[in-house]
Amino acid sequence: MMVMTDRQLVKHLNNLFGENREPLRQLLLEVQKDFGKWEKIANDIKKKTGLAMSYGFGLFEETLENLTDRKFDLLWTGDCSYCYSIILNQGIKRGGDWGRKLALRCGGTTHLCDMWVSTALPYYAIDTYSMAYNPKLKQYEFKPFRPSKKRDAQLVKTLTNIPKLHGFKKISKRVSKLRVPKAITDCREKGEATVFNCLFSDTQCYTETIRRISDEPLPGVLKGTKVSSQECLTPSGKIIEKYHSYRVESGDYVRIHLDKQNRITKVEVEQGKDFSERKTLKVR
Repeated sequence: MMVMTDRQLVKHLNNLFGENREPLRQLLLEVQKDFGKWEKIANDIKKKTGLAMSYGFGLFEETLENLTDRKFDLLWTGDCSYCYSIILNQGIKRGGDWGRKLALRCGGTTHLCDMWVSTALPYYAIDTYSMAYNPKLKQYEFKPFRPSKKRDAQLVKTLTNIPKLHGFKKISKRVSKLRVPKAITDCREKGEATVFNCLFSDTQCYTETIRRISDEPLPGVLKGTKVSSQECLTPSGKIIEKYHSYRVESGDYVRIHLDKQNRITKVEVEQGKDFSERKTLKVR
């Protein structure tokens, strides 16, 4: 496989995900010819672990259908990776809703392993975390999970080795967090994207904090709005940030960020088709 230094990797991703999308188009046209190796990874996971799993290619169908159309700008593409979500809990044969019903079937807490395998370059990343659901608070809690039981540790070891057998290299967290200064992805503007965002996803990442998310949005002050709340905490339980998000009648999406004293720190507004227009006001 192609071995790159950190600098070479960032340079290559700058080229693929820069303003000129032709290199990305050519790469995806090649990938589209044969998804075999990523399907083989899924088959190996099923065969070697027998665990319940959900997986798929993160690229939007519209992107795949329009790759040969040079008028299609490829600025809104989806993720250039296959994501495999695997349930580690014993005795669970299917994911079902992959939400509160699954958590309750697992006794309140589901242990999960997510693996992203890139279609852009031969790299992969893996993460283990837990998803708990509290029916009284109607709240989800996601936090890091480090397998301690022998069975779980062995399963994660098996999962970690599967992409290697198909020619992929596991990327370190350090490298995955490097900035790619010229890259633009669906949710990251120029100067914001990381190696992880380019290779795998710009809406998912490693679970390194505790996140609590309300399950049922509450009626908002503005007419026709529903407010969802979320908070982010350190692994030791200290609040890092909280925010409330809602959509108004016009369709605009608003997210209000709060600090631990409940003071507004930032307001984000997403507008337009596919929420592609973003504006941010930093308050403090």
